[in-house]
Amino acid sequence: MLDKIRSAALEGYVKNKFSSYFENKDFSADLNTTDCYLNISCTLAGEDSQTIINIEKFELVKTDDGKDLIVRKITSNKLWIQRLAEDYLLNKPVSLPSFIAGAL
Repeated sequence: MLDKIRSAALEGYVKNKFSSYFENKDFSADLNTTDCYLNISCTLAGEDSQTIINIEKFELVKTDDGKDLIVRKITSNKLWIQRLAEDYLLNKPVSLPSFIAGAL
């Protein structure tokens, strides 16, 4: 139940903050903090087809400043996005904003 609320909050945040990156605010998220995955589907601005990004495994690590997200496995239906994510996200800590870290 909490993950449904977290997913809805994530969707609202992303749609509000990054709306210019999506066609008609087409962004959805399915977050599961128990099994540590996040499935995203969206239509990127200027595109007709949906992009699927699956963070199949992640870790949340407590730090002195809050929490970091570490992506352990990620796939996408668009190879260039998968390669970009693997190069810049895979096994690298990403600091989470405090309001997101507090909700996780």
